[in-house]
Amino acid sequence: MPKIIVMNIGIEDMIGYGLTDTQYQFTETSSNRNVWFIESGDVILSRFPIEYDFLCYVSSNLGFDSNSISIITPLVEIDGPLALTDDLLLQPNIILQLEKIIGGNPSWIIFPCFFTPGVAELNSRLGLYQSIGLQFALQCGIELLNRKTHFRQFAIGTGLPLSEGFVVHSLELFKKAIRQLLPNTGIVIVKRDNGAASMGNITITTKNVIPLPGSRETRSANEDLDTLASEIWDQLTDKWNQVLVVESYHNATERFYLEYLIEDDGKFNFLNSGDILLRKDSNPASKQLFWVGLEIPATISSFFLVEATTIATRFINLASKMGYRGLLNIDVILTEKNKLIFNEVNARWGGCSVMHCIGERLLGSQYSKNYVLSSRREVGFPSFQETLQILKENGLEFDRSSNHGVIILASGHLATSISEFLLIGESPTKVSEIISALFTTFDNHKQGLSSYAK
Repeated sequence: MPKIIVMNIGIEDMIGYGLTDTQYQFTETSSNRNVWFIESGDVILSRFPIEYDFLCYVSSNLGFDSNSISIITPLVEIDGPLALTDDLLLQPNIILQLEKIIGGNPSWIIFPCFFTPGVAELNSRLGLYQSIGLQFALQCGIELLNRKTHFRQFAIGTGLPLSEGFVVHSLELFKKAIRQLLPNTGIVIVKRDNGAASMGNITITTKNVIPLPGSRETRSANEDLDTLASEIWDQLTDKWNQVLVVESYHNATERFYLEYLIEDDGKFNFLNSGDILLRKDSNPASKQLFWVGLEIPATISSFFLVEATTIATRFINLASKMGYRGLLNIDVILTEKNKLIFNEVNARWGGCSVMHCIGERLLGSQYSKNYVLSSRREVGFPSFQETLQILKENGLEFDRSSNHGVIILASGHLATSISEFLLIGESPTKVSEIISALFTTFDNHKQGLSSYAK
């Protein structure tokens, strides 16, 4: 069935209210990455324009004509929202364009990153089937599954192992929670109710102040705790959101995720699992670790993977009974004491969703048995066309005959934009070789440009 791909990444349900420059880059790159969901005849609704050359590259790899794809962008004022909000989604010109394309065909489906009330209303205005999932979305049901406070409440009810912690609704309770939890591990993590990619998390430590996984910044507990708590409360709350999660922070030996799909009939399937990759930022002044990407399949032992997926199904079953339909991923860690801890749920597309889609379409439904897929994010790569040319000249571009090489997942148009790559190989060793070759090639290219400039 043809689909309308709604790239509503970066809305308030995902990262709160108001995009920073870093979040803008994150949103732009994520939008480009999700072009890989397209199939022949689809429509893309995007806040950002899609580079035609990149669209042709994606469709060529997937095996169809890019001219079959329609791209619709909203009319936005200079100081308008930087994400595809519900207000932009429901603009009359967008609805008119969609009605012309659909032509009254009720077989179309809507495929958004977030099932918001605006998505449900758009679906209704177009005369498409209003599933239970869309009715759930119309009642703002998505908020129940994308807020960290609700996840903690539902996870407790379904028996998921969590870190010790509290949901706090006032500054005084926040201060009390910090003091109560700090002695457990010497570190607490404070989570904004909605904030993707760790952008809403701050850690407080009695130990050395260093960047920590899952946190945008680490603060010292040696500061005056009352003053520090007040500062963090002001940073992470606003007039719409006066609640935080405070938890004991546990160091992890493994960081991985589990992704599921809940179908229209409420049945759900496990799709994939993968490792969450982090490293120190190349900027020594950075207060957080750099999110490198993901790697499928997860390398954690089969014992813990089976245990994690078994436990997670309790939560997925609850989400299904509540009425949620669509993709859903859960982040999990294995602590130094070999204990599983579930950190959060994301009822939306994730980076893993696109990787899984590409894996199935290029390598087959059981791709993870025979291949490793690893994504990498980097800042300041050349333009898309230049990047593609370098890959081709150096024999690094993905080869359909051998099923290994490099795919450009996304490429921003600014010099400071984040580019993303997908590396495919038959084993972790092969992928490591491709990664090494990729970055050696681009380092040499940059040095060549510097020499030429001199």
